[in-house]
This record gives sequence, C-alpha cells and structure tokens, in this order.
Amino acid sequence: MKRLLRWTLIAAAIFCVLAAGGLIALRILFPPQKLKALALEKLQAALEREIRFESIGIGLRGLTLANLEISERPDFKAGTLLKVGTLRARPRLRPLIEKRIEIATIALKNGAVTYEDRRSGLRAWVRKIDIEAEGAGLTAPFPLSVSCDYAVDGAGSKASGRLDYRGTVDLGGNVPENFALTIKTLTLRLLDVTLTASGQVRNLKAPEAALTLHIPSQRIDSLSALAGSAKKSPFAGRVPAISGEVRAQKSGELIRLQKVDLELGEMKLSVSGSISTPENRPARADLRVKTNSFPLAMVADLHPAARDMHLQGRAELDARVLGPLDAPAVSGEASLASVGLEYAGLELQSVTGRARLSPDKVTATIAGKWNRADFKVDLTAADYLKAPNVRIEGSLSQLDLAALPTERPEIAGKRPPGTPGASGGPAAKNGKSRAGASEPAAASGSHKAGAALPLSTSGKFTVGNILHPNFTASRAELSWSLRDALEPARVTGAAKFKIAEGKFDNLKDVAGKNSMVRTALLPILVLQKVGSLAKIPLFPAFDRVHYKEITGDYAFQSGVMTVKESHMDSSAAHVAVTGGADLGKDQLNLRVSTRLAPQAGIKLGGPIGFWVRGSLSDPSVKADVGAILKQPAVQDAVEQGKKLLENLFKPK
Repeated sequence: MKRLLRWTLIAAAIFCVLAAGGLIALRILFPPQKLKALALEKLQAALEREIRFESIGIGLRGLTLANLEISERPDFKAGTLLKVGTLRARPRLRPLIEKRIEIATIALKNGAVTYEDRRSGLRAWVRKIDIEAEGAGLTAPFPLSVSCDYAVDGAGSKASGRLDYRGTVDLGGNVPENFALTIKTLTLRLLDVTLTASGQVRNLKAPEAALTLHIPSQRIDSLSALAGSAKKSPFAGRVPAISGEVRAQKSGELIRLQKVDLELGEMKLSVSGSISTPENRPARADLRVKTNSFPLAMVADLHPAARDMHLQGRAELDARVLGPLDAPAVSGEASLASVGLEYAGLELQSVTGRARLSPDKVTATIAGKWNRADFKVDLTAADYLKAPNVRIEGSLSQLDLAALPTERPEIAGKRPPGTPGASGGPAAKNGKSRAGASEPAAASGSHKAGAALPLSTSGKFTVGNILHPNFTASRAELSWSLRDALEPARVTGAAKFKIAEGKFDNLKDVAGKNSMVRTALLPILVLQKVGSLAKIPLFPAFDRVHYKEITGDYAFQSGVMTVKESHMDSSAAHVAVTGGADLGKDQLNLRVSTRLAPQAGIKLGGPIGFWVRGSLSDPSVKADVGAILKQPAVQDAVEQGKKLLENLFKPK
C-alpha cells in the first residue's frame, strides 16, 4: 500500500514537471503579442467579422480570452453581435508544438447576444451564455453543454425564459447529412411554462427529430401569458401535464409529422400528417387528429362556470385538418356518450350523439333527457364557416316552463339595443347587430368582418306537453325557414306554429321572467293587453281562458313581418290577428278581431276590432269604434236609449 502511494506521488510530481515544462515551452513558442495576433487573424478569417478582446493568456487550463467582442458584418460600425466574458480553449499539445491548433476543450462563460429591429421595435437578447465542449472535433461525437437566459420585447408583448442543454454532438466530418445532436436533457422555460425533452436530432440538410417531451401541469393564466394575451383569461384552474413522443422530419418547405402521441391526463391525443411552410405564403396543414374516449370533466376543470355545471360523460374525436393554419377546414367525426350537466335548474342526462364534419357541412344527431323529458335533435349545417345554413328537426316529450332559467339582470342589461328583450330601441337606431357588431350597409348576402354571420335556418320541432301553473298545452308544433335569422332588420322567410288544447291565466307570471317565452307568447300577451285596456262592457279580460287551439303563420321580408293567419279558438272568444310588424324599426301594425262567445243571454253579432300599434315591448291599443257600433246588440241598445229619450222629452 505504501509502495502504491509512493508511485502515485512520483507520477503526480512528474506530471506537474511536464505540465510546467510544456507551459514554459508554449509561452516561448507563442509570446502574448504573437498569440494575440494569431488569434485575431484566425478568428476574423473564420467569422468574416471584426474581433476584439481585452487580453489573451496561456495557462494550465489552456488559452483564455477575456472580454471578447464579435461585430456585426463587416465591422463594429454595424454593431456588436456577441460579447463574451471569458472564452477558454485547451488545445491539444502535440499539434500545438507543430504550430497547428486543434481544440481539445472549449468553454464560453458569461456570453451575451443582443438583437434589435428599430423599424418594428422588436428587441431580443440572450445573456449568461455558458457553453462547454469536451474533445470537440469533426469526426467523433463529443459532449456539449449549453445554458442561457433569453428575452423578447416587442409587438406589444414580453417574454423571457431559460434554456439548459446537456448531450453530445457529432459533426459528421463536416458533412451536414451526417450531423447528429443527442439530447440527454433539454429544459426550456418560457415565462412560467417549462418543457423538458430528450432524444435526437439528425441531418442538418433534411432535419429529423425523435423526441420525448414533458410539460408539467400548468395554470391557465400561465398559458394565456405565453400566448401573449394581456387580457385576463376567462378560464381558470390547471391544464393536465402533457407528455409524449414526437417524430418529425423537415424536407425543404415540408414538415412531416410522422408520429405525435401525447397524453393530457386521461386524454390521449395522436397527430400525424404534414405542415408546409412556403416562403412569403401562409403555412398550410394536412393533419389527422385523433383522441381516445376522454372524460369531459377535464374540460369542466378549465372554467369556473363549467365546473358549476357538474359536466360528466365522455367524448371522442377523429378529424382531418386541411388548409391554412389560421383558418383550416375540419372534417371527421366526434361523439358523445353518457353526457350530463346542470345549469340554472336545468338538467341534461344520458346524452349521446355523433357529429360528422366536412369542410362545408356538419351533421349531428343528439338524444337524451332534458329535465327528465326525452328529446332528440337532428342538425345539419352547411357552409358553416361563411354563411351557415342550419336545418334542425327535433322533439321534446315535455316542456316545463317553470323550470326554464330566469335571466340574470347583469346579462340581460348588456344586450345590444334592438335585440329581443333589450331596451333602447331597435338595431336600426344604433347600427348594432345582435352580436354587437356594426350592421352591414350592403345588400342582403354580403358579409363584413366582425358582423354577425348571415345565418339561414329551417326546421321543425314538436313538444308533447307544455306545463306551467299559468299555462298548459297538450302539444305544440313549430316550423320555420328564415334567412338572415340573426338580424331583425333583414330577416326573410316564414314561420308557423300550432299549439293544441290547454289553458292560461295571468301570463305575466309566465312570460315576465324570460325573453324566450315572452317572444313565443307574444300574440296572447297582446290579446291580454287589449283586454286590459279596451274597457268595453262584456269584453273579456282574457286573464283566464281555456283554448282549443292557437295558431300563427307569419311571412318575413327584409325585416317586415306579415301575419298571414293567426287565431285563437277559446271558451271566451274566437280571436284572429292580421297586419304586420317592422322588426327593424320595432313598430307594430296589427289588427285584432274578436268574436265573443254569448254571455248572459247577450250575443254580439259581429267581431269587435282593435288596432295594436307601438313597439313589441310597449304595444298601444285603440278600439275600432266603427266595428263596435255596428254590433246588433249595441245598435239595439242605442235604439232603446233613443226611444227612452224620446218618451222622456215627448210633449204632454
């Protein structure tokens, strides 16, 4: 043991003597000024840029350059490209004695790069650059480590982060196709989002990558900041951790995604296909996106309102994405299974369905239970990205009006004026559409960016029973065919409804809380308005009525509604409505004709008429006096009054 220690000490002493001798020899062969001139010559020739540094020295650890600066092309008048606090290179000893330089180890410490585009205001910098390569050479792989901080400031957003890399590099004999970068660990942090990766990148001429990725679970606000959004995101909570494998190859303008398999919690996402990146043209995609059957509760965790809905069930997607990346066409299938949710007293249970998508058409069939009543809906939407044409056919076994949610005042108060249930007049007064965008000034069929899509819709829907303490119906049928359905001032088409036997009383309790129900029951509400304002003897108030049938048949032309036929056959009267309404200007012009049922032995021979004008929210009623005076009962009463007066004032 003592002998081993002795030989070890002897060997160490010999190494120190040789190293010291080698160092002395190096300093004799390369004095500082000669070494500085040689370094400047070699670096400037290799980089084709101006070089300057504070000092250069030779020690046991090799050559050291302090405060190195590299210019933009061609010199420092164009700016500084790179600053390095310390650049250390350890050359191989034997080639150096032969007056050749071969680097065994190179290390860069505290480097910095700054980029600025004054025209766009974009600034980017990379700082604290540390690079170390051991045994660097052209023909064999060598270990490499890189770390740096970076930041970007411009275009209204800021981002910063850090990169750490450990692995090996094979320069492949300076042949680009033989290049290989092996990633032992790569950590990329951008703001609060961190990505880790491992794998390999090969072939600089047609790069190929095979990587394993992992992104830990992230907060939604971190992802919003990453996307450059300054607005507070409506989403909250955390996105599940993302991990998986990526295999891709770039050849010219084409990026081929051979394999992208990711896991997001219980969701497994698979992507394959290609992305083309032509110069001076938008990037285009041809991708297939597929998921397993994943729980919708994952989606619910991303938004406070969705969490309150207790969303459950599963969904699955198999789609193709084709076209420009910013607006691709999507085709494929999506399915739902055992979906349920709760919202404002409404419940969906056991919902199943399947949707088929093509670049210009969507078809879907959905069935389940709504508040324990069976429903089924078949939907077809054509040209849904530009001018949607939606066809809906469906049925609901029972509708409980009392269970419909009441409107929240803060939501109802924000509706653009001119939409149903909003105050402030029609859309035509302020140029607002239902979506709050400016009304297009062009003819029907045109569409401006930001305006509501020119929706066309048709279909039919039936309800088995309608229930409410103040309104019942044994069956209701609705059919419609409308163009520009979202714009009251332009809507064109037809709509019909028929409500079978039931009763109603005090409809304010039914319709006063919900704009959807108010719109559906408008004819009856107008009738009750007539009854409350008419003040005509024997005329019913229509506050408690048993009816056999209520119908409506409406035609629409450029926002003007014409009542083709509308009537109510009830125990109190037979009521017919004619006339129309200008929906764009929110003006009514209706005539209500009422043939009363016999009361207390008095029978009115003809209908009593009323004019209904004003607005939808505040109709005004005026009696048709001529029609009232023509009633036989009224004429008899007038004749009897006339005779009575004649007898009273008859000369005796």
